[in-house]
Amino acid sequence: MKILHVIQRYAPAVGGSETWCRQVARHQAACGHQVRVLTLDIVREQEFWEEPLPGALRLGHLDLDGGVEVRRFRRSLPVWTVHHLLFRGLLDRVLNIFFLGPHSRELVAHLPAEVAWADVVHLHTLPYPHNSFALRAARRAGKKVILTPHFHPGHRDYERRHQFRWLRRADAVVVISSHERQALAARGVPAEKVTVTGCGVDAPLACEAERREARAALRARLGLGEQTQLVACVARKTREKGIATLLDATAALLEEGRDVALVLAGPPFDWFAEKLASLPRAVQERVFDLGVIGEEDKR
Repeated sequence: MKILHVIQRYAPAVGGSETWCRQVARHQAACGHQVRVLTLDIVREQEFWEEPLPGALRLGHLDLDGGVEVRRFRRSLPVWTVHHLLFRGLLDRVLNIFFLGPHSRELVAHLPAEVAWADVVHLHTLPYPHNSFALRAARRAGKKVILTPHFHPGHRDYERRHQFRWLRRADAVVVISSHERQALAARGVPAEKVTVTGCGVDAPLACEAERREARAALRARLGLGEQTQLVACVARKTREKGIATLLDATAALLEEGRDVALVLAGPPFDWFAEKLASLPRAVQERVFDLGVIGEEDKR
């Protein structure tokens, strides 16, 4: 079978939906399918709407990843007035349509030919508009469509009526939890279309002795004793991930005299650095930001 995935970013970009898509695509390729991914040449999430920093990593147009053919397209950055007046103003705030990006005119132009090649089209991650363009192209070509929304209930960017229309038009919807399935059903997505798969965490089992040894090594590395209670969070440090709540809770617990520490792993964002810097030094000393870490350290 020829399977086409369309997603906003792909490895080495770090993110939950990006990792999920990669694991699925690699598994399909290992099963003997022809698998192709269309994505943007973006590494950092800030590049959705901003120019990359000088010297930033640029990704090539073609790549082969574990048997998966990856095709990356240039991100089209709209001029400031169009982005803020049209996308953020009229469409977003007045008409409640999420069209902020990231966009790629190059990707959209290639969609008809790419969709014609595929037997099935798998779309990823509301609320990004590549889902709309690819869904239309697939419907015009008469191809089956799977949509994995990675839906965030209650998040304004994901709670748009046009996005639920995309889900209703798809032939199948894949979600990672029963809670997500129930939330979509409450918004009009037929339950019989939805399959729950889980997050797809790929972590080999370890015996208790290995786990104890790994925990002791981490505590020693951070300079913390056995009595310190650790809270860990592996996620991009975006506002909607609840990182600010964890920082405030850590500060409150320390003020109560609790022996706690917060360990964070994931890509940084400017707002996080500002938030952390605003906290008392005693709190900052109990927040450990490991940045982007490898799979072994995650386990």
